[in-house]
Amino acid sequence: MYGELSENITMDNVSVTVNEAKGRVFSSLHDASHFRNCKGVIKVENCSHTGQGDDFINVHGCNIVIQNIVDAKTIEVNTSGRYALPGDEMWFLDQKLAQRGEVRVVESVDSIYHDSKHVGYRISFTVDLPKGTKINDFVENKTWTASLILRNCKILKKNRARGILVSTPKEVIIENNYFNTAGTAILIEGDIDHWFESGAVTNVKIRNNIFENCLTSGNANGNRGEWGDAVITITPSHRPMDIHTEPYHKNIVIQNNEFKVFDAPLVRARSVRNLQFIDNKIVKTEAYTPYTWQKSAFLLDGCREVLIRKNRIDEKYNTRDILIEHMRKADVKVDNDQKMKIDFVKGMKTYLN
Repeated sequence: MYGELSENITMDNVSVTVNEAKGRVFSSLHDASHFRNCKGVIKVENCSHTGQGDDFINVHGCNIVIQNIVDAKTIEVNTSGRYALPGDEMWFLDQKLAQRGEVRVVESVDSIYHDSKHVGYRISFTVDLPKGTKINDFVENKTWTASLILRNCKILKKNRARGILVSTPKEVIIENNYFNTAGTAILIEGDIDHWFESGAVTNVKIRNNIFENCLTSGNANGNRGEWGDAVITITPSHRPMDIHTEPYHKNIVIQNNEFKVFDAPLVRARSVRNLQFIDNKIVKTEAYTPYTWQKSAFLLDGCREVLIRKNRIDEKYNTRDILIEHMRKADVKVDNDQKMKIDFVKGMKTYLN
């Protein structure tokens, strides 16, 4: 299922699975479901997907690159400008800081043609552009953003990539699901250099789920093209510069889940303010041979206000490292009984190719 510029979508007991009776390998060449620039609530319940050529679900907006500034109220963008409609509110984002800034209301949208080929859109706003707006900055549609509720689903293997991809500023609730994915189970990005899928999350709750032997096809060699660094991976393309850089994402709570893991990495997180990993159960399994590029339980970059506490950890899970960069050790608060050691990243290239 694919949806864009649509409102209030529900998938209940709708599964995309491989027809093994006919010897099929794939159920879909792409994502089982994909939603871009929708609004209202996207609700996915009681679904079970296998055999996708890509992910279980992807929910996001679009970072639209400013290609030209025509006048005080008008910009030109590429064909992604179709996600801007008259009357829509748009955030302006500085390319370097990647923070949502001032909001403007779209007055008109006109197509641009070169040699009879449609190449983009000219977008005019009701008032002047924010001061300092420049070419290669972004606009992001504030009006067309959706919340996501995903519960009671089975996110299984036999698919090529990850489980859930989500990047929306509205509330996200992921609860009571069973994850048994090939790549990372949950990926939260925010892309400003490749697919341009926006944007920063502000309220994500991941609770009461089971993650069992996920990441069997994860990142083995530290390459960007592999399928995730940890069971939960949060890797916006915005890169923190130092200990003062304001994080891109905020308010991600991972609570009361069960992680059954054969390897070390639980969470890989970049540029998050208020990241909580609390009341989870961690069980070490012997289902597969450990192989992953990330050797620590947590690998954190440019995060602030990190809380790790009240987790029940199997004695056999003996990886207790929290590696950090562009952070102070004081940015992480961890209970003593977790027996975790905080240290700085050394000799490791963490920005993947």
